[in-house]
Amino acid sequence: MFRSVHKDFIFFLLLLFLFFFRSKKNWD
Repeated sequence: MFRSVHKDFIFFLLLLFLFFFRSKKNWD
């Protein structure tokens, strides 16, 4: 169970990073 939660956490971080990168790109 912990492993699946950890996987979801990594996936969430990845999405957050992607969203942040897109926002930063749009700012330029």
